[in-house]
Amino acid sequence: MKWLTLILVSLFLGGCSTLSISGENKRFNDFLEKKFDENLENYPEMYTYLGIKQKYDQLNNYTAAFAEKMHAKDQKDLVELQQFSFDKLNESSQLSYRLYKKMLEDSIADYQWRYHMYTATQFYGFHSDLPAFLMNYHQVDNRGDLDAYIARLKETKRVILEMLDQIQEQEKKGIVPPQFVYDYVLKASKNILTGTPFNGKDPSPLYNDFLTKAKALKLSASEFAAYDKAAQEALTQYFRPAYMDFVTYFEKQKKRAHGNNGIWKLPHGPELYKTLVSRHTTTDATPAQIHELGLQNVKRLQNEMRALLKKMGYKGTLQQYFTELRTKDRYYFPNTPEGGEEYLKLSRKYYADIQPLLPHYFRLMPKAGFEIRPVEKFRESSAGIAFYEHPSEDGRRPGVYYVNLRNMRDLPKHEAQDILYHEGAPGHHFQIALAQEQKGLPRFRRYNNYTAYAEGWGLYTERLTGEMGLFKELESEFGRLSLEMLRASRLVLDTGIHFKKWSREQAMDYMKKNVPGSLEDQKNEIERYFVMPGQATAYMVGMLKIVELREQAKKALGERFDIRDFHDVVLGSGAMPLSELTVNVQKYIETKKK
Repeated sequence: MKWLTLILVSLFLGGCSTLSISGENKRFNDFLEKKFDENLENYPEMYTYLGIKQKYDQLNNYTAAFAEKMHAKDQKDLVELQQFSFDKLNESSQLSYRLYKKMLEDSIADYQWRYHMYTATQFYGFHSDLPAFLMNYHQVDNRGDLDAYIARLKETKRVILEMLDQIQEQEKKGIVPPQFVYDYVLKASKNILTGTPFNGKDPSPLYNDFLTKAKALKLSASEFAAYDKAAQEALTQYFRPAYMDFVTYFEKQKKRAHGNNGIWKLPHGPELYKTLVSRHTTTDATPAQIHELGLQNVKRLQNEMRALLKKMGYKGTLQQYFTELRTKDRYYFPNTPEGGEEYLKLSRKYYADIQPLLPHYFRLMPKAGFEIRPVEKFRESSAGIAFYEHPSEDGRRPGVYYVNLRNMRDLPKHEAQDILYHEGAPGHHFQIALAQEQKGLPRFRRYNNYTAYAEGWGLYTERLTGEMGLFKELESEFGRLSLEMLRASRLVLDTGIHFKKWSREQAMDYMKKNVPGSLEDQKNEIERYFVMPGQATAYMVGMLKIVELREQAKKALGERFDIRDFHDVVLGSGAMPLSELTVNVQKYIETKKK
């Protein structure tokens, strides 16, 4: 019967390899591939993210005219989509049709908000993303790649000036970041300009990256000197002047900025927030409903935490234990380079520990490599605590779990295991790398993203690994509950800030009462919600839906339920809205019951 199970699962993974792609299906898939190629041509950086060395000397266009051009293209593509007969498509192609149509419709509708999202914040923005892109994604294998690197260093001048135009236009419309954002962004920007060839003895981050990649080619002394000179000229004559234009403007804007408010303060902010919540959760839930869902889950997790403390033999209250976790040195590695290395070593151990168990829970597993690395020094102050970056399509660049070692008090030992599973295996690395490897899917589905699906899966795997028995220490199990509590609190906090108009201080007070962890890390979390409205609501919403669907499958199938089948159905069709995931799982249940 195993062969039959595998066939049934493959039919509902959404891949085209087991389904006919003749006739209308082939014509439709050719259309989707053509549109994907057109988008690559318009966004050169995407080629590089995919590991493809085309337009390797170019960066994206960020002008208002380009945005208008792409808006018109979306409208044209939506009209062209209607040439296909939906009823003549197979199930996989029908899903692709619905996803592509929704993607275009959302993009067209969101054009009105193109100036509303902040251009530079402590978590994202060209000021840190451009250097990180060159350092982490621009691979150098030959002299042509070095030439392209230098060309892109020169291109940064155009990009930064285009982004500066956007920031100025936003300010005219009354759209400026919260006041606390400025110091973070300015510090990160100045870090990029620290070191040679700008000042100081040690190489600046970008220059050091260029030198490292150039040296790996083993050029002759004269060739290396020529490339070195060209890189220094690009950095000093193109890169630095543009960066300084941005820094100067941002310093002036800082003096004009005021208040630390949610998105409600922006023109049409409440309307935009409803849209963002809908986009991130892929549901019709209102901010008020999301807030209430958060309160319910915070209460549930408080009860689970108290029960675990009782099992641990702890006699104090939750708040007292939170204080211990924040203040006792035994919960942290030393705040030194050696302490950071110990944290990375522990994370790598947890990754090794789970490998033998994975085949019992998954049939589909990614082929792409996986690495654990520290966040680069230049962006420590602006990067998150932990995050994942996807592998290249050709497999040469592995998926990477980045850990920010700027302050070891932000990285409790008892949470390291849970974070690793969320970002690595079987979390984001499985979900993202597997989607990329589904060659039967149209490329837009292999690289698409829906926050509730992706982050819901990450949070679901935290719970799953607990069920797998991987949390041997009760303190680590408490760490798992602590991070689930963080996600439940996010529902309350994000809606509190942007819907109920909570102040930063109100939000921090709520988090302190309900979530363990350092107060500095909590401040960073709260400030994240201010600049990324709605994103934080997706984690718990997505996880609850996946758990609900699993329980439905278990109840419907009884002894025929195999968790490997369920996971393969969830992961095998790429990212999708929760409504489409529900349909996929229900089809799998009905097929398996026959």
